[in-house]
Amino acid sequence: MSEEINVRFVIPKECVSEDDCCEEMKLAFTGLHNYNDKKLQLPSHIFFEQEYETSKSREYRLMSGMSQACEPHIGGGLQARWVHEKNFTEFNNLTKKDVFVLSQFDGEIFQKLKATKCLLVGPRCLSCSLIEGTPIPQGPGPVFTIAMRGLIITASGLTKTKKENIQQKVHWMGGVYKPELTENTTHLVADNVISDKYIQSVKKGIPIMKESWIEAVWSASLKYNVNGASTDFNEHRLPPFYNLNVTTSGLSRKEKHLITTLVNDNGGIFSGAFQSETTDVVVLTKDSVGSEKYKAALEYGKACVVPAWVKDSAARGVALPMAKYKVLGASTSSPLAEHRLPDMSLNFSRITNSRPPSNFVDETRSVDLTTLSGRGKLSQESKRLSDVDREIISEFEKFDMSCLKKAGPIFDGFCIWVSGLEGLCRERAAACVSRCGGVRYDCAGERVTHAAAGTRAAAAAAARALPAVPVLSALWLLRSAEARESAAGD
Repeated sequence: MSEEINVRFVIPKECVSEDDCCEEMKLAFTGLHNYNDKKLQLPSHIFFEQEYETSKSREYRLMSGMSQACEPHIGGGLQARWVHEKNFTEFNNLTKKDVFVLSQFDGEIFQKLKATKCLLVGPRCLSCSLIEGTPIPQGPGPVFTIAMRGLIITASGLTKTKKENIQQKVHWMGGVYKPELTENTTHLVADNVISDKYIQSVKKGIPIMKESWIEAVWSASLKYNVNGASTDFNEHRLPPFYNLNVTTSGLSRKEKHLITTLVNDNGGIFSGAFQSETTDVVVLTKDSVGSEKYKAALEYGKACVVPAWVKDSAARGVALPMAKYKVLGASTSSPLAEHRLPDMSLNFSRITNSRPPSNFVDETRSVDLTTLSGRGKLSQESKRLSDVDREIISEFEKFDMSCLKKAGPIFDGFCIWVSGLEGLCRERAAACVSRCGGVRYDCAGERVTHAAAGTRAAAAAAARALPAVPVLSALWLLRSAEARESAAGD
């Protein structure tokens, strides 16, 4: 015989009685009581889909809308009643048979109940499940609405704080959040189009959304019975050139105007000049190979593509993989340009400069790029390093580069500023970033998510330039590759 299910509707402390509660709470209470008044059997799977799992079988079941354990709740009773927040003190010995309906997931009682084994739901979640006869999604925490039931979501290119907010909102809307992209992922939330997750999502046809999608679905679900996968939220799809800085070289005036319009109209930023810290893509024809922008793009590992990439991507609504659009002879470390493609994308010898390189190219002016070809001497730099810095040099020199292939895209979505390293150390640090899915920056910028410093002086300078960005030892790159996961600062 089944145990009794106790459903308690919590009256907020600012309310005198249930009459002062919001309409959503009253509607949910009335709907639940109708089962008793009409002597209907309440399906137990409304409250208990089944034990929470973390396996792929659960992902498949959630995605397909399947429900197990759908036997009617026969033999057990259903007790639904109002309790006042101020008067409730029975927090001990609560089980999954204790269901609490809260008008908001906030406050002292919410925190106390969340620490128990009880089921926490929102009034709209309960009402929608009763009307549809479908189970309340069972996950690792409370469920306020069912707007993302059946959705499996991951994120890329966002800060740790933003990812945590997305994870919480997805769970509160009955969805599943996974840190990695899996075969069953239904949506990717991204902040740029230069991550490995983005490229794989494009290949798999997975919808790619802006962070605003999460907030929009959440806000709508508080008022209406919505589905996060609905086309009503298509305005929150990530534009194909979102946050991408694009410049051109050697194009006709007409074609340059077209590229400029397509980039700006589809979430990107067009710039007439090349700047190493901001430029992501150089659009040019094969006839422009050898131009100053082309040389600078090679120097800083930027993607070089033909105009057709911009046109086709705009038409498809996603940034297409660049493999077939690359300008012959261009080798870059950009994930957009298929960073897994082999060795010529990993030649960083030309960026080991003994002095700051020229990182601004405007082909409308006379530019001297002779400073792009310097090469620093590791022995000279070593003389200025402390014992800690010498340890970093030693670790880079003996690092097994074969670890990078096994590590995979552990820096997916990371924009890493590498500083304080020269010669072999800088080359290997750059390889760690690009071959593990990250984007390397040579100076401070607003898109930098992490700073990897080779000296104490470089670390102090990075902390001053970007106080909100985690500044890590350059050894972080090596330790992460060896561990096959981001060791810190993720």
